Amino acid sequence: RLGSTRAQAGLPEVNLGILPGAGGTQRLPRLIGAEKSVDFMCRGAPMKAQKAKEVGLLDEVIEGDHAAVLQACVDFALSKTSV
Repeated sequence: RLGSTRAQAGLPEVNLGILPGAGGTQRLPRLIGAEKSVDFMCRGAPMKAQKAKEVGLLDEVIEGDHAAVLQACVDFALSKTSV
C-alpha cells in the first residue's frame, strides 16, 4: 500500500452515523490492530499519509508529482511479482 505525501486515509461515513463497510470493520483491524482501528472508526477524522505509515496503514509514502507516485507504484508492484 503506497500513498503520496498529499494522501489522506479515513472512514468519513462514521461522521454521518453510518458504520464502516467490511474494509473498515474487517480488514482494518487485521492490518493495524483492534485498538488503533476502533479509534480510527470512532473519530472519522482523516489521517495524513505519514501518520498512516506510522500506524501500518501504508507501506511507503512517496514524494513527488503524479508521475513519480505512479512510477513508484509500478516499481513496487513489479518488486512483489515472481514473474
